[in-house]
Amino acid sequence: MERNKLNRPELPNWMKIQPAQTVTTKKSKQLSFIRKTINNIRLALVEDRTSEYFAQQHGLLQSIDPRVKVITIMGLIITAGLTRSLAMLVVLALIGGVLMRFSRLPVIKMQLKIWGFIPLITLLAAIPGMFNVINDGSPLLMLYDNYHVAFMGVKLPQQLFISAQGFKSAIFLFLRVGISLSLGFTLIMTTHLNQLLKSLRVLGIPALFVMIIEMTYRYIILLLGLSLDLFEARKVRTVGNLSVSSRRLLVGSSIAVLFSKSMMLSEEIYQAMTARGYTGEQVSSEYLLLQWKDWVFAASAIFLTVGIIIGGSFIG
Repeated sequence: MERNKLNRPELPNWMKIQPAQTVTTKKSKQLSFIRKTINNIRLALVEDRTSEYFAQQHGLLQSIDPRVKVITIMGLIITAGLTRSLAMLVVLALIGGVLMRFSRLPVIKMQLKIWGFIPLITLLAAIPGMFNVINDGSPLLMLYDNYHVAFMGVKLPQQLFISAQGFKSAIFLFLRVGISLSLGFTLIMTTHLNQLLKSLRVLGIPALFVMIIEMTYRYIILLLGLSLDLFEARKVRTVGNLSVSSRRLLVGSSIAVLFSKSMMLSEEIYQAMTARGYTGEQVSSEYLLLQWKDWVFAASAIFLTVGIIIGGSFIG
């Protein structure tokens, strides 16, 4: 390395050359395969941390015993599936929003996330059932009347309309799916995982089944963290965009590495559990005690459920 007059080292010539300006195309603006994978893994980990964050808030459902929450939420979901009144379903949807609000959850963001995906897909799948060809009834929207159409030797019906009964069935399905997801999502976001699984054990769910659920969830989070480290290490060693064949090789090698690591971790975890006295049943030092607010919440939920069932039968 050459030195200047001040006896300071100078940069070599190859480091002084300016890199050529690359032409930005539509393909280059897109995120690379590795970066997309890293973003998706980070999003999954962020959602897990978000649920733990909201479970630590001082809201309404966070202060209720998890056993009471599981029973009441299940009761409301069953009520949504049994009621035959659209008005009562709307009331249940509003109750879900109120529970989110008093539990200090972002109501608008979560409701849009819940109702804008699975219930909407369910509604789209129920569109064929609105027509009189599948669900006959009184016409709600006439598409054509007394029109003889034959397509490939098959005669289509002379009338085609959206029936009131079919439209009502689709709305019922849409509301029931959305309400069930909203209530279940609220329960998960306001309850710690260990408390939720412990409440399932107290309610009579077999201990082996509960342990499998917990270990599966923990392993998924652990493997996501390992995958994130793996792809970040690959990203810093990758220059430019990968070809399709290179992506396939990357996915295959990543699956093999994660599989081998998961097998080693499972053996180490089992040995650690055995060394600490594990005998096949999970033991927790946390005790759940019912307080006066739990009884008040349970009584209110029972009163509300009975009112919705009775009111829905009259209105329906």
